Amino acid sequence: MEGGMEITSYMVHFLLTPLHHNGALSADAPQSPWSTTPLHSEGKLRLQGPRVLLVEVFYGGSHKQLIDLLERNISGCSVITLPAKKWHWRARTAALLLSQIVPMCPSYRVLFSSSVLNLCELVALRPDLARLKKVLYFHENQLVYPVRQDKERDFQYGYNQVLSCLVADIVVFNSTFNMESFLSSIPSFMKKIPDHRPRDVDLLIRPKCLVLYYPVHFPDISRLADPRVSSSEASSTELSKPLHIVWPHRCSSSGAVICSELSKSTDGL
Repeated sequence: MEGGMEITSYMVHFLLTPLHHNGALSADAPQSPWSTTPLHSEGKLRLQGPRVLLVEVFYGGSHKQLIDLLERNISGCSVITLPAKKWHWRARTAALLLSQIVPMCPSYRVLFSSSVLNLCELVALRPDLARLKKVLYFHENQLVYPVRQDKERDFQYGYNQVLSCLVADIVVFNSTFNMESFLSSIPSFMKKIPDHRPRDVDLLIRPKCLVLYYPVHFPDISRLADPRVSSSEASSTELSKPLHIVWPHRCSSSGAVICSELSKSTDGL
């Protein structure tokens, strides 16, 4: 789908666009949002080696798909991942392991990670990574993560997400709802601290935030709706593959019911 390709190209361009020393996007970046030309240069001599470090400490599901997509579309990037197991432990302990296994590389210019990683701990342990353009991507946010009772919410994980936003240069959300629900929940979330609460944290984070919709590449099924296509062509192997339905929400409660009913209604098609 062309829209998915455009989002992918824009995300790649966004990652490769350098920052000023104050964290703002460079004014001399290419005006075309679809350019993927490497933008950094060191005087007349370009540094050799990977410029983008992609890190995912929960390499599964949508987290894996996004990293794989970016790896395919960014030439010369480095990818470091950990298996998608026990996300509570990944959120609390992965930074120390990464500090030991991420290689020192003078050509790195961008660090991209999902918000599962405690970015604060990583850059504290590895000051060489602190100088990079640090992009934090939110697939979800713990402040509004669905729980039966609020006391079940993982406060430390949510707090780590807030701290990671403060050290990141850019904070990217996959939807406006995800961004606004996170930012608007920070003040009440901080009130859970018994005393000496930090203030206006959401105001510090908001200027760094933007929305980049999750890129999805759909199969080309345009010919199925074309009356000029013969029945023999429509039954070819390519066009007879199962129809993919995208459900852009957490597959629980009503979402699971709807997905189940759709599966029943399309059985045999």
